[in-house]
Amino acid sequence: MAQNKIYTKEDFEKWINNKDFIFDTTLFIKRTDSGELEILIYKKIEFANLAGEKEKSIVYSLQTHGFYEMFPKILDFINIQGKYLSELDVVDAPFMLKIKVEGIMVNINCKYLIVKRSPDVIDIAKPKLNSDVVKFSLNEKLPLPSFWIEQLKKIEYDAMFIGYFGEEILLNDIPIDNYSSFSIKPLNSDKLSLGVNFCKAIGITNNQSEIILNLHDSTLQSFWKSLLNIACSLNVNKIKSGNIEFCADNFSEFQKVFGIVEVS
Repeated sequence: MAQNKIYTKEDFEKWINNKDFIFDTTLFIKRTDSGELEILIYKKIEFANLAGEKEKSIVYSLQTHGFYEMFPKILDFINIQGKYLSELDVVDAPFMLKIKVEGIMVNINCKYLIVKRSPDVIDIAKPKLNSDVVKFSLNEKLPLPSFWIEQLKKIEYDAMFIGYFGEEILLNDIPIDNYSSFSIKPLNSDKLSLGVNFCKAIGITNNQSEIILNLHDSTLQSFWKSLLNIACSLNVNKIKSGNIEFCADNFSEFQKVFGIVEVS
């Protein structure tokens, strides 16, 4: 593929124009046999919704020529490999490539850069759970807000709904067909606690609804598991967390992963 030589900041800005490197971009650095550095930038352009699906990344190679100094002197690059790129720039006099990866700034001095588009990379998405966010697709009408309060009461949790600023919201003030954005927490929790948020709680049809629960307070693990347990007792069609989807025949695996027990 065609390559360009970057001698100045102006050259770099012309090359990087319209290349969005900041979002969903990871970086790898390796040393070549000639002692130069090659920086590989992976920009994901096709995303997998579920584990096992294909993902596609375009790849750019930036190779130093006349490399003579790097700060900090990261010999094995372990601290930055595969992390998300947040800044990429070039400065003149002396010529330097500036890279920032998740808070780590790396400066690379060389005479110039050789940049080129490398072949695209196809990956298979690995399973990745999000232990703080769970989506439930239900084959039933959206449960009333009072359902959660009543079910929690049965397992000795006195709970309340709260608004965006943590203020208590009475049940009569909560829409019954869409209580997305409201949160729920134990009455005896810290007053600043944001509890568990219903990112989505909406009826789709008369016999279908979706609920997305998001844990906002890591100190409420027991309460969180109780809510997940209660949600599992509904007429659930699918459960999704991260890029892992649990269907009716493997809900027990979901409960095992999250350390909850089946509701009798």
